Order: sequence, then C-alpha cells, then structure tokens
Amino acid sequence: MSLPWIGLWRRLTNGKTRGKTGLPIEFAGKSVKIVARPRWIASLLESPKPTAKTNCQTTAAPHLPVEDEPMFSGKFRPLVSTTVIMAAFALINSLVEADDFAIRDGDTVAFLGDSITAARTYGKLIENYTLLRYPDRKVQFINLGKGGETAAGGLARLEKDVFGRGVTLLTVAYGINDIGWGFHADDEHRQRYLNSIRDIVRQCRARSIRVVVCSAAITGADPDKTENDFLQIMCDDGLKLARENGGQTIDVQRTMREIQRRVLKANEAVTDVSKHESLHTADNVHLSDLGQTAMAYAILKGFAAPAQVSSVTIEGGERKLLEASGCQITDLTGTPERLEFTRLDDGLPLNAQTFFALHFRFIPIPEELNQYQLQIKSLAKADYELTVEGRKVGTYSAQQLEQGVNLSSATADPWVPGGPWDAQANILHSLTEARDKLDLSARLTAEYLSQSAAAAPYLAEVTRSNLQLEAMQRQIAKPRPYRFVLQKVDDPKAPQAPVKAPAKMSDAERAVRMVPTQIAGTYRGGELQELRVHDRIAYVVKPTGKVDPAKRWLWEFPFWLGVNDGFGSLQHRHYLEQALAAGFHVAGIDVGPSCGSPAAAAVCQAFHERVTDEFGLNRRARIMGQSHGGLIAYGWAFRNPTCVERIAGICPATDFRSWPTLPNVINFPVKGLDYKLTLPELTDRITEFNPVDNLAPLAKAGVKILHIHGDKDEVVPMNANSTEIARRYQQSGGTAKIVVIEGLGHGGQELYQSEPLLQFLLSD
Repeated sequence: MSLPWIGLWRRLTNGKTRGKTGLPIEFAGKSVKIVARPRWIASLLESPKPTAKTNCQTTAAPHLPVEDEPMFSGKFRPLVSTTVIMAAFALINSLVEADDFAIRDGDTVAFLGDSITAARTYGKLIENYTLLRYPDRKVQFINLGKGGETAAGGLARLEKDVFGRGVTLLTVAYGINDIGWGFHADDEHRQRYLNSIRDIVRQCRARSIRVVVCSAAITGADPDKTENDFLQIMCDDGLKLARENGGQTIDVQRTMREIQRRVLKANEAVTDVSKHESLHTADNVHLSDLGQTAMAYAILKGFAAPAQVSSVTIEGGERKLLEASGCQITDLTGTPERLEFTRLDDGLPLNAQTFFALHFRFIPIPEELNQYQLQIKSLAKADYELTVEGRKVGTYSAQQLEQGVNLSSATADPWVPGGPWDAQANILHSLTEARDKLDLSARLTAEYLSQSAAAAPYLAEVTRSNLQLEAMQRQIAKPRPYRFVLQKVDDPKAPQAPVKAPAKMSDAERAVRMVPTQIAGTYRGGELQELRVHDRIAYVVKPTGKVDPAKRWLWEFPFWLGVNDGFGSLQHRHYLEQALAAGFHVAGIDVGPSCGSPAAAAVCQAFHERVTDEFGLNRRARIMGQSHGGLIAYGWAFRNPTCVERIAGICPATDFRSWPTLPNVINFPVKGLDYKLTLPELTDRITEFNPVDNLAPLAKAGVKILHIHGDKDEVVPMNANSTEIARRYQQSGGTAKIVVIEGLGHGGQELYQSEPLLQFLLSD
C-alpha cells in the first residue's frame, strides 16, 4: 500500500475529520475534499455494535482502528481482511475523484435521445451551467435528440452522429418510445431496449468514449404507481447492464419522481386546476420547462456537480476576512455601518430567463447546485441593504447575514436580473438560445435542402456565425470583479441606487455586449464628471485625495472600462483605484467600435485637447487599450505620437486583418466614425490605416509599450497582434514588452489583476 494512501486513510479516520464531509485535506501533494462517505464505510470506522436478530443471518460490520497512532505500530490489531481494506481504499479513490465535475476541459459532450432530448432544453441548461461554473474549460455541446426514436435508433446512428464528431462524453436517454408509450410493454420490446443499451455502451467504450446511460424521464402518471412499473424496472435493468459493460449511469426517474411529488403536494392547495403546475405537457409524456429543468438537475447531480459556487465569510465588527472559497476578496474596507469589498469568483451561479427561480419551489437547485454564499458576522442588530456595482440586490437582517445568505438568484425586482452575475447568466441564456436555433436551422438545411445551390453558402455562414456566438458565450460567462457594498438601512448615507432595466443598445454596441449608454460609476478615492465632446459621451475621474504634481492620467480604450459597463460592473476597478490613490486622473470617450478610423482619431484628439486644457492634464497621456480598444488606442496614438507617453495593451487587437477582419472594419463602426471606404479601397490602402503598419512615429517619440496577453486567445490571437507588434516596434527602435499568460484565452481575472501592468501604468 503506497504511503500517500496511508496518509489519506489516516486523515479520513482521525477524530477531526471522522463523520464530516466537504473538508479540504492534503493528499499526494494535492488539495482534495471528502465529498461523501457512505454508511458502510463509516461503519468500518466505528466500534462493532450488536445486530438485531432477523430472519436472515447477519454479522457485525468489521472495523479499523481509529486511534491517533501509526497504522503499523505495535498496537495495531488487524480486524479486517486485506480484501475489505482494499475495497475501502477503492471507494476512497472514487470519493476523491468525485470531487471533480464529470465534464472535463476539452470534452465534446453529446446528448443522445428521443424527443425529450430533441426539445433541447435540459441540454442547454447543462451547457450554461458548465460555461458559468467552469469558464476556463473549453467544452463543445451537441444535441443528438430525435423525435420518436428508440434506443435501437440511437445505436444505428452512433457511427455517423457520435463517432464521426469527436464526442468524448455521451449521455443516452431512451425508454418511453421503446415500449410504445406503454402499448408495447412486453418482453420482446424490453429485450430490444436492453440489447441496444448494451451495444451502445460497448461500442462507445471500445472507442474510449465515456458513456452515461440515463433512465427515461418519468411520465405524468401517479408517482406511487410508476415507481415500480414496467418502465422503471426496464430502465433499472438497462442501468445495471450499462454498468456491467463499463458505462456510468444516472437514475433520472427517481430524482424526477421526488420533484413530481413536491409539485403534486403544492397543487393540492390550489383549487383552480388550470393553475396547477406540472412537469409535463398535456400528453403527460413530453416535458414542460419545469420538467426539463428537473431532468437537467438530475443529470447534473449524476455528473457530481458541486453544491457550492463560492462563499465568503467576513467578521463585520473588525472588517476582517475569515474565509473565502471559490473566490478572491480584495479591498475590504468600511465602518461599523458600512462594509465594502471586491469579490472575484472562479465561477458563477446558474440562472436563466426571468422567473427561472420559480422552479426552485420544487427543484432544490439553490441548495444542491447554486450556493453563492455571503456571511457577515457580528453586525449590529439592524437591517442592511446590499448593493453590488451600484445595483440593489436585497435587504437583509443582521441575523440573516450572520447565518449566511445565498445570493445566486437574489433580486430586488423579479422582473429584472438581480446581481451582475444574474445578468451575465441571463445574457448567456440568450446567446445559447441563439446558437441552438442556428444549429437547428443548419441541421434542417443539411437534411432537407442539401441539393439547393444556396445550402453550402448558408451552412458556411452558419459556421462562421456559430464561432462568433461561441466566443461571445465564453466572454459573457467570465467572472468579473464585483464591488459589494453593505449599508445599514437607517444610515442617511445609505445608497438608493435605482433598479434599471438593461439599456437599449445599437447594433454595433450589441456586438460588444457590454457598452453602457450613460456614464456612471463609484470609486474609492475618485469623483466622476461627465463630459460631451463632438456630441459623444465622455468623462474624467478626478482624484479626491492627493493630485499627482505632473497631472498624469490614464486614458481608457474602450471608454466603458473606466466606468460601469452595461452590466453595472467596473472591470478595471483594481487599476483605476490604484491610479486614483497615486493622484492620477482617469478619462475616456465613447467612439464606439471604430477600429481606429481617422474620424474616430479626430474625435479622440479633440477630447485630448479638451481635458488637457480644461483640467490641466499632462499633454502626454498613458493609454490603456483592451481587446478592440487596442485598434482605437493605436489608431489615435500613431497619428498623435507626441501626445502619448506609454501604451498598455490588454489582449489588444493591433492588426485588423486578424481581428475583426477587413469586412468588419467596414461594417462595425457607427455612422460618422467609419472609414468611408469600400472593401476594395480599404484593402488597397491597408498599410495607411492598420496600427501594426504605423509604428515608426511612436518609436521616434519614445513611447513605451507593454502588453499582457493569453497565449490561448482565439478571439484576438496573441502572435498575430501583441507578438507581431512588439517585433516590429523593436525593429523600429522602440521599447516593447509582452507579458504572456500561459493557458489564458480572451478574458480572465489575470487581465484585471496584473501587477506588471499596474507597475507599468504608475511608475515614473
């Protein structure tokens, strides 16, 4: 037996951990958790107890020593066989592995099934859950549901639809059609179902595909009768057969049946039958949205989805962080009546459309999958209003906060999203719906219009659009730092931030998804002042403390990174509040996704003249360009090099051939800030406008450049943008440095908490 396993066993059996779950322990150099401990393994750790006499023969369960002593000391008395010990260790191994969600980085997950799968809802919920909770995992999802299909039909489609599409994890859900909705509940159809399940598992395992067989969704019949009916028994046999052949299984039926019982009990109190809730549509077979959510919940639980998203515990009296799990807490400040901190989560809770939380009356998603916890201890007895990024989330008593509150779906107004995490999940839901409809249109085109001359160009456009939507999904699902403010309600300074519906955005702004239509933001150590230049919204944030003698300042590209974005989040808070504390001003102007056009550069220069004259700011700005803001920043900078002191790029686009590509350079900018060229004209004159081709003026002016960029960025590839501009800039005699973040895509907390970037921005 290896020494790491002995150490793990010791940790599991000592007095501090016995009987507890969810405890982090160190094992083989890694932090793992005790996720679960079945009753029989616990019995190995306790003293034998007499067993009651029954009609069958029983023996007391053997046990292992639990004293805090070396397992192989002279005091050790072996009381169990080697077989039992090894079985125990095999179970512990499964418990350690169970701490990891079944969907892994790089997976292609497919849902194979009948019309309940083809409805697509439960699959989309699982997709959204994965994107939100594990934003760094790159996972593809494929819906392979087909109306009216049996397990035999799914078996026949494996070669084409599963093996030919790189699937690594397959869920299989059949049963109701296999027995003809109950009209063919006989041995012949049962055996055909079982043979098909067996062969699906065997063929998948032969190709190293992880396969998970699910029991069929329940019908709308009386749950007390269906728990032992033909469908349940047949599915039980199928699950057993799948396990015997190396597959994994999820008993969807029994989980859904418990939810069904809660629904029926609630309906007993409602006299109007038309208002009764149901997991099913009128045919009592197909699932309603509530039923699809129940099925998603059952599968996620079977996938070992963890209950906790993240949790924070703060000592309110001393304003001290006690514990943070699944998140980072920074800038914790306050008074006895007001507490502020910034929270950056590793993942986000699952939410969907408005009123999605109504399902939680029956489905325990908040408790079992969605614990986004906040606990504040030792507050004075009173009510406290919680706002996040200036948006009211709710009002809680000191007692509630002492016990801890789950903020996953908290909202002050059920008609609109609650916290910014709720808004992100709502938007992700819309993007997933859009991708789903796009995929469905492509499948219909390929199946029924493949001979049409228009089919191939359409399918090519679908592929391109699908990639864009996927990038938007990943961008929106990324956690962002949120500023939490907890204010005693009876304090006259209590924030009264209005709850506002999401502002309407132009088509160009929708492509960015985060652009606000008004200037707003609160800063520690700063005061926001709104401006208008050439009828474009702009702002300056003035330091409220000391002012830098040289009146140095940061200029944000795009502008909204320095104010609340469209979700109410101030993304660059860490950088800006450090700059304000150092006496720097912060400023920005909205020129839209103008891709560095001459017209936008002229507006930026007018803004530069305005703020340097009116506020006395330094003539040489320190500018920050993130993502598409890189094109805007460099587009102004190379035309006005003596106005720039240094450029900080955060995964910036610098070559518009790479992003957004030449056709979009024509299409993206709003009217008045566009290139006013045709695509052929822009192609012929590209070196006149492209930032990467116009670096000599900046090098001559001695402008310093530093970029941070993820080497896995597929939206704005690092090599074609940051690496290439650094190479060319150094050839021109300039100084440029690239900080490479290994394994990072286009977004992530590392981009908002970079110490090298902060030092570059604020150093002399």
